[in-house]
Amino acid sequence: MRKSAVPAPPRAELQTPGDAFREGEETAGVRHVLAVLKSLQSPDRASRRVTFKISESEINEYLAYSLRVTPRPGIRKLSVRLDRDHAFSVRTVMDFPAIQRWHSWILPDALKAIASSEPVVEMEVKFQAQDDYGTFKLKSVGGLAGALLADAAVWVIQAIGLHQPEYYDTMRPIPLPFGLRRIWTGQGSVSGDTGS
Repeated sequence: MRKSAVPAPPRAELQTPGDAFREGEETAGVRHVLAVLKSLQSPDRASRRVTFKISESEINEYLAYSLRVTPRPGIRKLSVRLDRDHAFSVRTVMDFPAIQRWHSWILPDALKAIASSEPVVEMEVKFQAQDDYGTFKLKSVGGLAGALLADAAVWVIQAIGLHQPEYYDTMRPIPLPFGLRRIWTGQGSVSGDTGS
């Protein structure tokens, strides 16, 4: 079996990490992620092992670009911070009015009062992604002055997943896309491969 790695993009165009959400422009980082996705979807991919490593900055540029090009139900803005040992942090602006329209009971009363102000939600997540499936566990939820407790956040995440075109049931193991066998994080990066 041949092994291929997707070439890294030129680093000069990458934005510096920070707490601000990206604008969604097409950058070298976006093009690198798109090249990885194209390689994973290639018709001849079955005959070769694909490995990749994507930086946190590239992921955040791609997330902003992807949300601009293809808006996602329940999500307005999204960024991640990647940590070691299968851990990451998420900063998001969720579309709480849309989520409340899907399930009026899902948002706590304290959150309903501030939902239209586009509050930022921060979550710490631990995940496992191997043997073709991924699972995650929500470790903590921040922001919103404590209006979204971890138990309620799990239901909100579930509602968002179920309203995606791909229909993600976040309460069960999720099949990894594109023939991926494993995904893991390092400090500031995510890697994956299609073989063992």
